[in-house]
Amino acid sequence: MHGRTGHVGLPVEGDAITGPVAPAFAGAPPIGADAPAVGGFRRWWGSRVGAPLLLEILICAALLAIYKGARLVARGDVDVALDNARRVIDVERALGVFNEEAVQRLALNSVGFIKFLNAYYLYAHFAVTIAFLVWLYVRHPFGYLSARRVLVVVTFVGLLGHALYPLAPPRMLDGFVDTARVFGPSSYGDGGAYGGLANQFAAMPSLHFAWAVVVAWGMWRFSKSHWRFVGVLHPILTLAAIVLTANHYWIDAFFGLLLVPIGIVADRVMPRWKRRVLVSEREYDLAAAERQAEITATRHSD
Repeated sequence: MHGRTGHVGLPVEGDAITGPVAPAFAGAPPIGADAPAVGGFRRWWGSRVGAPLLLEILICAALLAIYKGARLVARGDVDVALDNARRVIDVERALGVFNEEAVQRLALNSVGFIKFLNAYYLYAHFAVTIAFLVWLYVRHPFGYLSARRVLVVVTFVGLLGHALYPLAPPRMLDGFVDTARVFGPSSYGDGGAYGGLANQFAAMPSLHFAWAVVVAWGMWRFSKSHWRFVGVLHPILTLAAIVLTANHYWIDAFFGLLLVPIGIVADRVMPRWKRRVLVSEREYDLAAAERQAEITATRHSD
């Protein structure tokens, strides 16, 4: 995939569109004209670490705010969430995969391991994702644009699932241990990192796992380094963290995994749709210009 540099400093994906291109900023001198010397601030503002970087920070901050806000707004009824949890357990039992309680009991033999998983669940979700996006922005700009679109689609579809199907996590059911509350660090409730600013019924699908898989996919897709194998460890550790701490069921992770190919397909479709729109607009402008030229020529001939 070959690209150009857009007016926001990031590469423009897809095939080049022929025809005149409007200046990046209003009042910009045409190509080839003598332009006044540009000061250091303007050079910085137009570079990838200026306005484009600020724009991307705002986009990511807005995504995180929507992620947290939508989870908060979509809080479900406690009884409904608990009923849905029992249904999920019944489905897993029918499939022969309900063993979350048993594997948690095994993990509880090592308090240090449980504390590590609690911390990984609490901190790695955002920290690793942000580090991944920064790495892509600096080293693989095309990959950054692609991964950002995938994360947006995955998050949007996941939030719809949270709103439509409130689900109580295993730690709210008898037989499970809320490891974060017992051993720390705590994520939810009084004294937790999130306090009351979280929807504890946003279990299905697991966006923790979905985001982790996107990180692994992005590292494998856009990096040629041997270190890309390390990216695979993130979803493995995340899966252990969400299940062994009794924050999710296996089926939550399965539906989180299904979100990733949906995001990847959307990433392939959206740039093509944008190019079709740009081409249609360009063809419309050219047709309008031709009609105007014909009208002008007719008037002069008269």
